[in-house]
Amino acid sequence: MLKKLLISSSFCLLFFVSNVFASNYYWIGGHGNWSDLSHWATSSGGTILQTSLPDSTSDVFIDQMSGFSIDDTLNIDLDTIWCHNFIMDSLPLTLYFKVTSLNYSYLVISGDIYIPSSTDWNFANSSSLSISLCLTPTDSSMSIYAPQTGFVGVLIYGPATVDMQSRMDVTGDMVFIGDDILFRTNNYDLSTSAITSLFPSNSSVDFGTSKVFLKSYLDIQAVTDSCHLSFKVGFPAALYQPLVVRELTIEPGASLTLNSTLKAERVNAYGYLELTGSSIDSVGVFKIYNSVNCKKLVVDTINLNNGNWLFVFDSLAVNSSITSNTIPGQNISLGGFQNSYLFVNTDTVCLEFLNLSNVTTLGTAIYYAGVFTIDGGGNNGWIFATCTPTVTNVWPGDVNNDLVVNNLDMLLLGNGYLQTGFPRDSISIVFSPMISFDWSSSYANGVNMKYGDCDGDGEIQFSDTLAVVNNYGLTHPAFIHNVTPFPLSGFGSELQLDLPQVLNTGVTYSIPILYGDGSLTNQDLYGTAFTLLYDENIIDPLSISLDFPPSWLANTGESINFWKNNSNTGSVDVAITRFDGINANGFGQIGILNFTVLQNANGTPQFEFVRTLALLQNQSQVTLD
Repeated sequence: MLKKLLISSSFCLLFFVSNVFASNYYWIGGHGNWSDLSHWATSSGGTILQTSLPDSTSDVFIDQMSGFSIDDTLNIDLDTIWCHNFIMDSLPLTLYFKVTSLNYSYLVISGDIYIPSSTDWNFANSSSLSISLCLTPTDSSMSIYAPQTGFVGVLIYGPATVDMQSRMDVTGDMVFIGDDILFRTNNYDLSTSAITSLFPSNSSVDFGTSKVFLKSYLDIQAVTDSCHLSFKVGFPAALYQPLVVRELTIEPGASLTLNSTLKAERVNAYGYLELTGSSIDSVGVFKIYNSVNCKKLVVDTINLNNGNWLFVFDSLAVNSSITSNTIPGQNISLGGFQNSYLFVNTDTVCLEFLNLSNVTTLGTAIYYAGVFTIDGGGNNGWIFATCTPTVTNVWPGDVNNDLVVNNLDMLLLGNGYLQTGFPRDSISIVFSPMISFDWSSSYANGVNMKYGDCDGDGEIQFSDTLAVVNNYGLTHPAFIHNVTPFPLSGFGSELQLDLPQVLNTGVTYSIPILYGDGSLTNQDLYGTAFTLLYDENIIDPLSISLDFPPSWLANTGESINFWKNNSNTGSVDVAITRFDGINANGFGQIGILNFTVLQNANGTPQFEFVRTLALLQNQSQVTLD
């Protein structure tokens, strides 16, 4: 197939038509063949026909006047078809492009692609009867907007810069041909079988913060450090270049072999993963659900959820915690046929339900393998006895364990985001006592981080915010506990409303909520929670709402934002926090308060910030004015 692509694509380039002036081609008459001139008009729905087929300078339009009916087809009866810009209206139907007389065809586009409608370029669902894109930008740049379209394959000729303007799905490969090709996803999702270059070149892909789905390989220079790279079921995938990635997922049934160095903030191994490089691999949070084979690995937190599967390593260093989450009869095989070395940087390691072989412990930690662990021999430094963590109740939503669910709990979810530990037996956010083992990590005020796992799945994430929302304001019985305040980090800044001097009756206002005024040189902030009191005799209580537009504190998608209006008490509870583990530095607007002054209001409205808390990433607090 690759040879066929090369021959056909070279043919396209050799016979490029280079007219000076572009012409518009509008499809009319509905179902028909591309080569039939009776379907090409000079205007939308027009009767004046073009006298030749579209070429590389022609703009092709398919619109509401093209005459297609539901599930109609446009037949591609040539091995290569051409256009400059390919533009469609948003049609209330799916349009199928069907190869009729040949095994395959190419759509050669030298301009932009705009396809908002649902289209299918693989009508026969067969790679031998398909239409691939051949991108040959004449002005060295082009954009693709096709959020509902699945392309079969994409060839890109350089030099060129290609920008995605929507999500993009390619069932086959994306092939780069020539030098100086830059492909940018612009943070949109991309799904394809593989991305490769036919010849050694300086071409590259910039994934930004996209979620990228692959089936086989990534064989080209790529900027991956901020993206989520996910491998789907397909051919066994392999990577041969160092991989620096924000998040890596191997989906169930998929497999990945990485023959170089891995550095990832998070790895989710639902499928098979093998790390064969000779250098040290580094992972922040590593969640394992299948067999993993690695050599030298350093992790912050590792969760073994791979009952009946293997975890083989030469050396493993754990900075924070290691847990085994499985059930009797589905032991996790840890170690291998040769000596493995485990170093954990905590006081105690509590594991259970293992098949343990040839693992030697290092460091000063005490290692418990549990009474249900099978000793396969060759192990050193283990105590085969149960190590039971402290067990207490968690009330879903009460993250700071202060007996009430409120906006302060929402604030702490940002500080504990992606922390992991023992899952509960019951995965639920019902407000009732849930028996839970203590995690190895705690907030800076001493509260165990298991309280942030509101739904009990073993990880603090966005889904836990639902427990705070659903159980807001609920309380539970008091108990004897010692919760210390968060340690102080120094003085922060003032919270204030940027109010006009006069508020008029019956008028709706959108007032900036400000943090700081620029007078301090170091105004770091990770998140803040507060209650804003207002006079419900002057301000319409039912008109209160908050917005959180992009700000210096967090852009869209970078924060957990929450507000709850208590119209009966004249107060609104607010929380806004980052969750990426990085403080923001700045001052100015962090939110907008919307309200309407009552028509019969009389007097000066009073606002007051109370019950305030501002935290840095390390959970130390800064004081607020």
